[in-house]
Amino acid sequence: MDLTKIFSGMDKGPEAIQANFEKINSAVGDKVSSQPIQVTFINGFSGDISMRTYQLGSSRITTIEGWFNTGNATLKAGAATGIFKVPVDTDIGMVFAWTNTSNMLNGRVHVQTDGTVTVELENELGPNNYVDLLGMRAY
Repeated sequence: MDLTKIFSGMDKGPEAIQANFEKINSAVGDKVSSQPIQVTFINGFSGDISMRTYQLGSSRITTIEGWFNTGNATLKAGAATGIFKVPVDTDIGMVFAWTNTSNMLNGRVHVQTDGTVTVELENELGPNNYVDLLGMRAY
């Protein structure tokens, strides 16, 4: 790609920058796309979780970020609990789960074959607490 070199004080600098952006967009724009992944909370849980799949040429990246509230539920230590569902065959990769309770719990996140996303914390977490999620999968 042939981009114009930008330097201080150049004549029509903003136009040259815009022309460079247009060249980059035409070369890359149709090769990058993203789509949201539908998240449906189950078992009385609620929250705000955003999942997207980005297509970059032949590569794909799936991201997940957000939180959920335990509501009236108690998450038992070491027990996988269904929190939300995603479309079957969604690969969310490695996801970290944690909560800022007094003992800072960490956990594991898995997608079951039916699309149910489960969270398993290392210690018990009582009602009306928040759990944060962050992760991605590149393939």
